[in-house]
Amino acid sequence: ILTYHVVPGNVSSGQVVKMTSAKTVQGGSVKISAKDGAVMIDGAKVVKADVAASNGVIHVIDSVIVPPTDDVVATAIAAGGFGQLAGALTSANLVSALQGKGPFTVFAPTDAAFAKLSAVPSGDALKDVLLYHVVEGAIGSGNLKAGSVPTLLSSKNLLIDLSSGVKVNSSNVTTANILTKNGIIHVVDSVLVPN
Repeated sequence: ILTYHVVPGNVSSGQVVKMTSAKTVQGGSVKISAKDGAVMIDGAKVVKADVAASNGVIHVIDSVIVPPTDDVVATAIAAGGFGQLAGALTSANLVSALQGKGPFTVFAPTDAAFAKLSAVPSGDALKDVLLYHVVEGAIGSGNLKAGSVPTLLSSKNLLIDLSSGVKVNSSNVTTANILTKNGIIHVVDSVLVPN
């Protein structure tokens, strides 16, 4: 828990307010939001910023933050609305892979997104579709860059568009930065299908 409160480097409040997440010494990532003059770190409010120290900077928060304990799969299941995704991961034998160390960034389609498909793929085609939703590394929405991003599906990339919200291919990110112990989930409103 203590190392989850520490981010490597000398990160000033001016830098923090431009971030949506930061990797901690513990290995997980904290979620950062700056709205209406309040800066929140995983739900804790920054009450004093930029306290100088000889080896860094301290930002005082109003509560203890605790690292997530669930992996990508368990977090999605607990959130609800991802029954189709959970079933597909089981069918494609990918559950244990996404329970691994990671970190992973998962663009997770909801049950409503799966309902838009005329038919849910099966076998190797299903595995390919699911791997196409996963990117190596924990990438918060504020760290996404417009352009092509490689996926775990060999030689297949996603296209990130930041011109109006966050789009992945033609799908919208409806909820961003759901932190897990081994990565980040961004919820998308359509299933991403490799071409």
